Amino acid sequence: MRLLTMLCCCLLLTNIQLKAQSSGRDYHGQVITAPKTPVPYASVVLLSAVDSSRIKGAVADNEGYFTIRDIPALPALLRVTAMGYESRYITLTDISKQQQLLLEARMEKEVVITGNTRKPLVNIRPDGIVMNVASSINATGLNLIDLLRKAPGVMVSGEDKITVSGKSGILVYIDGVQINLSGADLADYLKGIPSDNIATIQIVTTPGARFDAAGNAGIILIKTKKLTQPGFNGNVAITAGIGNYYPKFNGSASFNYKTGKFNTYGSFSNINSLNRYSRHNVREQETNQQLVSFDQQWNNRNRRNSYNYKIGTDYSINAESTVGISLDGNINRNGFDATSQTLIYQQSPQLPDSTLIARNVTHFRPYNNTLSGSYTYLDTTGRELAITASYGANKKAADAWLPNTYFHPDGTPGYSTAFTNQHRANYTFGAARADYRQKLGLGNLETGIKFSDVQSDNDMRFYSIQADQHLPDTGRTNRFLYKEIITAGYFSYSFKLKRFSFVLGLRGEHTAGNGQLYSLKGNQLQAVDTAFFNLFPNILTTWKFHPQHNVSLSYNRRIDRPTYLSLNPFLFVMDELSYETGNPFLRPMFSDNLKLIWIYQEKYSAAISYSATHDMILEYADTLYGGRTFNTYVNVPYKHQVSLDLNASKNITSFWQAACGLNAFYMEVSNIHQAKNTSAIHRFTWTAYLNNSFSLPRKWSIELYGFYNAPFLDIPALVTSNCALDIGIQKKLLQDAGVFKLTVSDIFNGLNYDATRNYGGLSYRNISHWENRVLRLSFSYRFGNKNMKSPESRDSGAKDVKNRM
Repeated sequence: MRLLTMLCCCLLLTNIQLKAQSSGRDYHGQVITAPKTPVPYASVVLLSAVDSSRIKGAVADNEGYFTIRDIPALPALLRVTAMGYESRYITLTDISKQQQLLLEARMEKEVVITGNTRKPLVNIRPDGIVMNVASSINATGLNLIDLLRKAPGVMVSGEDKITVSGKSGILVYIDGVQINLSGADLADYLKGIPSDNIATIQIVTTPGARFDAAGNAGIILIKTKKLTQPGFNGNVAITAGIGNYYPKFNGSASFNYKTGKFNTYGSFSNINSLNRYSRHNVREQETNQQLVSFDQQWNNRNRRNSYNYKIGTDYSINAESTVGISLDGNINRNGFDATSQTLIYQQSPQLPDSTLIARNVTHFRPYNNTLSGSYTYLDTTGRELAITASYGANKKAADAWLPNTYFHPDGTPGYSTAFTNQHRANYTFGAARADYRQKLGLGNLETGIKFSDVQSDNDMRFYSIQADQHLPDTGRTNRFLYKEIITAGYFSYSFKLKRFSFVLGLRGEHTAGNGQLYSLKGNQLQAVDTAFFNLFPNILTTWKFHPQHNVSLSYNRRIDRPTYLSLNPFLFVMDELSYETGNPFLRPMFSDNLKLIWIYQEKYSAAISYSATHDMILEYADTLYGGRTFNTYVNVPYKHQVSLDLNASKNITSFWQAACGLNAFYMEVSNIHQAKNTSAIHRFTWTAYLNNSFSLPRKWSIELYGFYNAPFLDIPALVTSNCALDIGIQKKLLQDAGVFKLTVSDIFNGLNYDATRNYGGLSYRNISHWENRVLRLSFSYRFGNKNMKSPESRDSGAKDVKNRM
């Protein structure tokens, strides 16, 4: 009822009269000069055919590409201007077909507008970098977590932790939907999405006030492919691969049917793979005033079978108003079978005193469903209203069997134990938001409100196996209930003064959370009740001192609330010696970020930034009695970081595209464990990438991609350097409707994880290996309109609560 009331109020306050006109649409094109040479940074403006007033416009990128979205009623005027060329006015009456429009120009040159062709590998913007996945051959056949490893500035650690420019705390959006998962659950979700569905990945390090204030490192905006041509169009793709040990398969299909005022779309994909993961861990810790060593070999064989779907329809009420509804989700049937052998040394470093043989067989059955609705209004004066709402559920069922047996030095069995656990997690969420924008004075005003309500129910049941009977373990069985409501509002005002442009924004968020922990008998063990309100300023100043140069200075304040998993005080058992548990009393962490960036032609950029984080949330391994270790979450007083980012993207020749980047940063983290008198941690590190793409005769092309990570901190451990080199070959067939690709990822098998720690009374070295080197063969075919394109998907903006579960 509260969501419905908010939506009704937003509609009444806007007092907008809808006008019945023809349906809106997007117009994509490229500005070129004969003979088909791109004209960079041309201005393309849509004007009213009645009074020539400006409706909207776009600036072409360095390759001449532009997009004008949601074109209202036709006919209209199109004005194209570029330095050194005559401005031309063209009457636009029909954009259902790709047209070629000839414009007069100076210097005996001509400017022509044509349809889209291949995009550059990377676009550089003041707020971040856009990776055009659809232009990359080596992006074929991957899952989304592997694809993020290739994104500029993004690092994915051995435990699948995602960081941007060395900073943790990110929000991941897919088509405007904030993914409602975190940690291992987020990684599992992303591993179930094939890269063939992805159009672009945008790394936004300075998000505006419209976005949630969460995300210390910024946000990652992932856009899937969405077909928009009239009629019925579609695309199918299949990929088969073989790694060092096991095969991998994935397939996808998408369609779009656009007729009249209706546009219906859908997609379906599946990933079915078998993978191997191994780890060698050697650690030392003090137990009963004696130094004990543990040497563990761990091998994991895991299967992933993920199904993803999305279906929706948009209806254009008239030229200004559109409504839409969509349903998306995924169903997973995953599992792993892990075995470990741990040699325990107490008396002698050469002869083990005992050996622990453990096994962990776990089956996961997570699924997610989200229903979304939207209404958008845009008139010729620039007034725009967007109202979105969503409701969804994330559920996970996990069953595990964990036998453990100790063996004496002579090989005879000793103490043994076996137990099972059943974990049931249910998350439900509802969210609604309204965003309004209009011209005001010298600039544009944007304002909006948002409300989200999330409820989580985690039920963990342990059973000891004795004489083939499953006996409830009352000491470990718990149920954790958590409810959180976030209410937010913001405003942002942007304007220009000669060569300077300014964006001034302020966002306010009120958070109320309540958590209850119950034992098996129904007794309340712990309670968490918190409420706080915070303001988050956002300032961006840009100086365009040259038509092709600009410098921007930005400041913003951000928050990272504890994820629901990190608040969960359950005891997750991995084996007899390893545990994980949450901390229901974690505090949110706040960061202040300052960034100065120079950009030239959207091809080159250099940026320096500073970040100060307080009460940083850190996953930390500590020691227990009996040689046991456990991972938990703690607040660290502060973290300071200075970063330097260099990026370049250029067409070196007519057949050679290249993109490269360097990210270097220095970080300092305060004392983590004050009770053990630990010291502050500091480290300088850097990472670099290089991507080269070559167009060859007879519609062949080849791509080489590589990256290198210098030794870096996985706090408090130090990880040695790693790297990867990928190669891909592509051939277009069947009048460009079919595409054949052959790729090899991590040719030299250099993407491993080797971490060393000597901190807080715990010393270890952890060496992990994955099945990274994979040979993949893929084929895709598109049908329907031969001029079909895959632009960025519409941002629904309706489900902004989906990152912390």
